[in-house]
Amino acid sequence: MQDQSFIANIFIPNKGFDWRLTSSRLLYGSSGILVIFGIVVGQLDLNYDQNEQVKIVFFALMILALIGARWGAKEKERIFGLIEGQLEITTSYLSIKDKRYYWDSISNFSFNVLQVKGEPLHALKGIYKYYGGPAFSGGVNNYIKFTSSGKTVNIKFELSSYSHKFEFEKLFKALFVIGHIELTKTYNGLHLEYEEIQEIKKERAEYLTSKSL
Repeated sequence: MQDQSFIANIFIPNKGFDWRLTSSRLLYGSSGILVIFGIVVGQLDLNYDQNEQVKIVFFALMILALIGARWGAKEKERIFGLIEGQLEITTSYLSIKDKRYYWDSISNFSFNVLQVKGEPLHALKGIYKYYGGPAFSGGVNNYIKFTSSGKTVNIKFELSSYSHKFEFEKLFKALFVIGHIELTKTYNGLHLEYEEIQEIKKERAEYLTSKSL
């Protein structure tokens, strides 16, 4: 089988909690405070119609919730971390920041590939798209994980486009065919449909037959 390769930028997540404001936090935070505020006003028996301060707070919270909903329909996911170094995967080895791991030294390999940068995170339409964002992916929720020399390596990486994702999928199907990755890990990581699973199983069988000749 012809040697194939895939190269991507490595994503290093920041530690701790991301305190930055998002559309979902603005939407649900404002809505939650609005509910609590309404309960407090009712318990204190404040006259809504005659209390201007109550009106101002009520409408301010409503406006903030609406801004969050509107923002969420167009919000792009902001990555919480750094893009640093490169990941290279071939049919012979993996290279992480120029450190190579050959497939015969790797065990417990797993992976998951999700959205590319800018890909919609959900397919909801109409009023449902205003239920909070982000609406578009930052493209860094993809990873590979394996064990080598007794150490666990877990790397997240960026998918920059649909063609970039296609390169990854093509290579990892080939890695299954030549025996570097298990079938279950392959179809779970690539989220393959039944027909696609049968296709790569057929390719694997043909590969084994060709090697035995």
